[in-house]
Amino acid sequence: MFTRFNSKLPARPESVAAVLKVLSQNDELMVKDIARLGRLTQSQARRALEELVGSGQVEMRKLQRAHKTLYRLRVGDHG
Repeated sequence: MFTRFNSKLPARPESVAAVLKVLSQNDELMVKDIARLGRLTQSQARRALEELVGSGQVEMRKLQRAHKTLYRLRVGDHG
């Protein structure tokens, strides 16, 4: 039987903390790089990023030409 992932669940606090730590040490990164550096799965990193972007702590920038999305901490949130 096929089980569908429930993306409505909140991100785990340790995933959010790992993403924030990675972003505080780097300028802009893609999801796959955040996941690798934070030792998370891409799903964990993506869910944490969705929460952080929604709360305004992280901003994302889509690159039209390369079809990539970069994430970074908002100015003033480094700490």
